[in-house]
Amino acid sequence: MRCSLRSQIHGWLGTALALVLLLGLPTLVAAEEPAPTGKLLSLDVKESGSEVSLQFKASARPNCGDFTITEPPTLVISCVDMEMGELESLLKVGNGVIERIEISESSDTMGVNTEFQVFMASILEYDRVVSGNDLVVTLRPTGADGDEPGTDVIADAIEGSVDDAEEPPSDEEIFGPAESASSEGQEQAKAEVEEVDVLGDALDADAPVVTIDGSAESAAAEDDDPMDLDALLAAKMGGGDEADVNLKLNTTRTGELSSVAGDHRYGQVGTQIRGVDFQNKLDEGTSRLVITGSSDLNYSASFPSERRVVIALRDSTLGSGLERRIDTSRFASAVDGVSAFRSRKNDGEVKVVVDLRQPVTPSLSENGNALIIDFPIPPAVAGAAYEAPERVESFDDLPEEDGIVEDEPIESATSRERLIGEGGRSFDPSKRAKARQASLFGTDGVFLGQIDPSHQWRGFPINLNLVNANIHNLFRLLSAVSKLNIVTSDDVEGTVTVQLHEVPWDQALAAILQAKGLGAAQYGSIVRVAPIEMIRREREDAAAAQQAEQDGMPLRVLTLPLNYASSKDVMDQLENMISKRGSVTYDERTNSLIIRDIDTQLSQIRQLVKALDTRTPQVHIEARIVEANQSFSRALGIQWGGNLNFSPDTGAPTGLFFPNSVRVSGGQTASVSSGGGQATIGGAPTTFTDGPNYVVDLPVGASGGSLGLSLGSITNMFDLDARLTAGESTGNGKVISAPSITTVTNKAATMRDGAQIPYETASLRGTNVQFIEAVLLLQVTPQITADGTIFLDVTLQKNRPEFGATVRGLPTIQIKEAKTTVMVADGDTTVIGGVYSYEEALSKTFVPGLGRIPILGWLFKTTSKRRERRELLVFITPSIIKTVQ
Repeated sequence: MRCSLRSQIHGWLGTALALVLLLGLPTLVAAEEPAPTGKLLSLDVKESGSEVSLQFKASARPNCGDFTITEPPTLVISCVDMEMGELESLLKVGNGVIERIEISESSDTMGVNTEFQVFMASILEYDRVVSGNDLVVTLRPTGADGDEPGTDVIADAIEGSVDDAEEPPSDEEIFGPAESASSEGQEQAKAEVEEVDVLGDALDADAPVVTIDGSAESAAAEDDDPMDLDALLAAKMGGGDEADVNLKLNTTRTGELSSVAGDHRYGQVGTQIRGVDFQNKLDEGTSRLVITGSSDLNYSASFPSERRVVIALRDSTLGSGLERRIDTSRFASAVDGVSAFRSRKNDGEVKVVVDLRQPVTPSLSENGNALIIDFPIPPAVAGAAYEAPERVESFDDLPEEDGIVEDEPIESATSRERLIGEGGRSFDPSKRAKARQASLFGTDGVFLGQIDPSHQWRGFPINLNLVNANIHNLFRLLSAVSKLNIVTSDDVEGTVTVQLHEVPWDQALAAILQAKGLGAAQYGSIVRVAPIEMIRREREDAAAAQQAEQDGMPLRVLTLPLNYASSKDVMDQLENMISKRGSVTYDERTNSLIIRDIDTQLSQIRQLVKALDTRTPQVHIEARIVEANQSFSRALGIQWGGNLNFSPDTGAPTGLFFPNSVRVSGGQTASVSSGGGQATIGGAPTTFTDGPNYVVDLPVGASGGSLGLSLGSITNMFDLDARLTAGESTGNGKVISAPSITTVTNKAATMRDGAQIPYETASLRGTNVQFIEAVLLLQVTPQITADGTIFLDVTLQKNRPEFGATVRGLPTIQIKEAKTTVMVADGDTTVIGGVYSYEEALSKTFVPGLGRIPILGWLFKTTSKRRERRELLVFITPSIIKTVQ
């Protein structure tokens, strides 16, 4: 073959060279292209009764996988190495069963893929048949092939027997407990399956197939051969006769993963791929993909991109039932999906493509004929896992280490809470609440009407569509699904008709019990079902027997000395806990309790007293009051005046008969006097202050400096005197007050520092002396929470006398006070209040009209400017005093 191909190539090259030489034209040698992929030719939708068929015609045999999505109800068909051809991307159907079909084409390094998204009104059952180049998908309503009313489909599915059932596989196989999504071809399936488990071996078309969609949507045999529950459970555990029974168990808890219908037919040569299984081992932090073959696998791994891993299995063949895609997008895993298909380019090669949600580095290992690929689970998606229900024992049946031992020290008020049982043992209430939440029924028997509406149903969702089903067979089916052992009494009988969709199995069980007037009591993994009245009578009888037993128990005396709590206060708390025959007193001298009661009550009381008699934590509170003041003032003033004398005395008469003389002088008296004695200006005596005659008298109130000027004539006809005054002052002040005090939690404490100022009051009885306080006061009540946070009810005052401002010789009181409630962490500092004030003033005094004249107006006015800023901040810092045990 190779020689023939080489000869043909040489012939083509020779012919091309001859053409170039003869014609002188450039010649291109076309590269040999790979064979084209298949192409879809048509898509027809046909209806036949309640069934709808999708008929695909292609130019080559379609290689397709499928799965369903519950929300919205969608059937996804993915065909590899297939072009969509001339088909429209959207096909609207709208027949009540199918709403529309969306078609899309994508390409990658592996080739061209076409995906069909069939949007349905609800989840439907479907079959897929490949015949030549045609693919036919038949959709039918769920339970369309069920029995007529009046028959029991569950009994038909599980009655009879299988004698040759094999033992289930051991737990030491390579599959550990995990959330699993297994293919139908898995021979060694794991018994503990949490997410999606499709169990069974090579499916025989002639064997009866029991399908439980959503773990219990319907149960019906495809032929009339009966089958009992033992065979059903054997198939579920991986045993049973391969030719007699097959079981498909699908769940929609995180997305429904449907197996491909049809036989697992293998080729005649090479390794047979028996299973492609996905497991999400959240507790181990890995997602595991297991590829199982009939013999050793010849494989290679490649990484086309950081989000894709391709496993090529050479000399292998894959059954048509295993050619599929597993959607793992709803798992808490880095794996988004797994596709297994036969290579169309290389005969005898199978490829498994893993699409990753986040880039991770997988690890590969071999175990016999199995290839194991582990993908680490990133921490970002690890929290999305489903929490399985916990197995719960009775109230007082917890392990010994969960209780309080005899010499265990009691923690402080910041320790965890405690729940005290009837036997006197103490439990963590968070664990007990979680256990109560996980337990649906409990040991006392619980009815649906008594279940808390906020109860979280933890069972995975199931679908049930049953008509007149025998109640015992239904319980047997729920027992197989829930892995609980259900025991019914002889009084439980009848049939039930139920249709549930996506309902947790535990809620479905509770609803069925309520509908039939039944109750249930759980003891570990065993659930006992009986009529409600029977359980109620048993409960009343048990309570009466317990009361009679307590009445016959002897009384004992217990003395409990207390270390920190007051015996009288604790006695008040115990009065409601003692039995009707018991009594409690206290001894104040020794601070002890004296209790007389039966043993069970004494055990509870003793644990309660130990929890209450704890050291009260102390808190040190430190407050800081910070005050800052800043002031500035400036003033400028002027005084001037004089005399003008036209008279014979000055030698300047007017020459008139009237007026013969004129005298002009200022009429303002002095506002600032230079004191006693002769006033001088420039060292010479002056009458400026002796007989003040100011024209303008606008001096500074508190002068820091002054300048005087005196002008006069020889004949004293004209005199002019002037004085300039100016003053400026600045001030800065800072006061820090830091009171502190220590107290125990929930106890008020007061710190006071200051003085009492006396003042007199007059009344009809005479004069009395009273006092007013000017003190620094800190009053606080702390409360320590369990997490170490401190609540503070605090009052802080700073009142001080102001002797610069007095009334009848008594100073005024400046008040600074803050009262609030705050929450502060241990050792943190917070600002509980503050005051900031800023004052600025500018004043002018002038002679009307003249003082407004530019420049010249300064002779007729005075100005003053003042700025003052005050700031007050109050800080508080609480600290819990740590006590060394």
